Amino acid sequence: MVRRSPDAAALAALLALLALAACADAGGDVATPAPPALPPAPAPAAPAEVELQPSPALTPSATPQQVIDAVPIGRVDPFAPTTSATATGPATTTAAALPGDLRLTGVIGSGGDVRAFVQRGSQTGALCLGSRGRCADGASEPVLLPAGWTVSAIDPARARLVLSSGRQRRILALAP
Repeated sequence: MVRRSPDAAALAALLALLALAACADAGGDVATPAPPALPPAPAPAAPAEVELQPSPALTPSATPQQVIDAVPIGRVDPFAPTTSATATGPATTTAAALPGDLRLTGVIGSGGDVRAFVQRGSQTGALCLGSRGRCADGASEPVLLPAGWTVSAIDPARARLVLSSGRQRRILALAP
């Protein structure tokens, strides 16, 4: 009688498992279930003429003529020298004339506060939005705009200052 050790029994079991695995890989008698049959797909319908309707959620693009019509006539030439230009409209004499030596020297915008720096003769100072361009913190600064003139816009992106008095309007821009 041959006596087997416990290691030999484990080795024999391992060899038997390897043999079964090899048979399964080699296409042996291991059966795999067949996939379930799918119902046949319906035949595609003939393409029909479909009239496309614009969606109410979408806005149609502008036509070329609409774009041309939207450009204002007489707009400032971006390549022209940037000195000062007057806006359209008849000049009124409700306020004193704007001094001819008023010159824009800088524009700044920070935290929602915009200021324009101007020079008038030998005086310099800052202008803010509002009547005569007075800034709330500039009580000691000289008043650089005549009575009746208002700072209506300061545009830091374009470096422009817009002054108005009644129907008269002046735009000062930084010189290049």
